[in-house]
Amino acid sequence: MTTSASPGGHPFLIPTTFNLGSKLMYIVGGSIDYAISRDWHANVGVEYSHFQYGQSPLTNFSLEPNSTTSYLLVSVGAGFGW
Repeated sequence: MTTSASPGGHPFLIPTTFNLGSKLMYIVGGSIDYAISRDWHANVGVEYSHFQYGQSPLTNFSLEPNSTTSYLLVSVGAGFGW
């Protein structure tokens, strides 16, 4: 991760690069498609993503702490074909 001066945040006078520790990342998901009639079908899907970064070493008196992010995506759709 590389920092820069940005509005609303603490400005870094010297751009700093943090080497983040590696952690496990995984994505799981699935979907279902159902034919309502010969021409129409409906579908629904779910996907879950999870990833982490470990703490960086101290660099220019700053460090990036451990962080975890998770996303849940749900999609619903309909289709027509002939």
